[in-house]
Formats: sequence, C-alpha cells, structure tokens
Amino acid sequence: MFDPQGVLAARHPQVTQHALISSAVVDCNLILLCLPDRLALQRKIIQHIQTLCLPDTILSVMSKNSNAEDLQGCAKWPGSIVHINLSDKGIVTLNTTALNTPETEARISDLIASLGLETVLVQDAKVLVQ
Repeated sequence: MFDPQGVLAARHPQVTQHALISSAVVDCNLILLCLPDRLALQRKIIQHIQTLCLPDTILSVMSKNSNAEDLQGCAKWPGSIVHINLSDKGIVTLNTTALNTPETEARISDLIASLGLETVLVQDAKVLVQ
C-alpha cells in the first residue's frame, strides 16, 4: 500500500506499507487507484505508474466522474486500465472498453468475486450481470 503518512497502514498491520509509489507498484499485477475524483490528477498518476510497472499490470481506477475511455486516453498501455465504482449495496460496476481484453476483464472480475462482491460488467453500453 502506498501510504506515505502511515494513516491506513496503522489500522491494517497485515498490509505492507510503502512510502514511495515506485516500491508499492513494481511487482504488482493489479493496482487499485483510489484518488481524488479529478481526471487530470488520475491521468498523471496513471502515466507515472505505467512507467514503473509491467505492461500487463491492471490499473483499476475508482471514480464517479470519469469513465474508462477518459482514463485510458492518456495511458501508455490503455488496455490495462479499467474503471470501477462500488455502490452502497456492495455491487461493483466494472466499466471496460474495446481496448480491454477478455483476460483483463476476467482477472479483475475474479478478484472482485474473491472479495465476496457482485460484479456488473459494462462494456459498449451493454450491461452483463456475472
């Protein structure tokens, strides 16, 4: 977890804390970005992270104001970016585009399911409940 001030790590001792983004993302195959809902900031962080991680690392961005295309527009590897949103009822909306492969969708869907959450996949204006 990238937590330079140690706020969340103090409450979750089982999570490894990193003071630098580079050390937090270097060996990850899935990264969940929870940032302020400002597209310019999200894009800047996505661009930075993609200089540090492998091309097949999935960046899953939580946002209420941005969609998958907005987030993919700046990326070095746009197919590795997905947009998610968590509802109050514990349902995760997974927003993908034609740039995302079925493997990427399956990897993130499996992770969401492993957390005991229901997934709604939204792609090309079609809604599929898994």
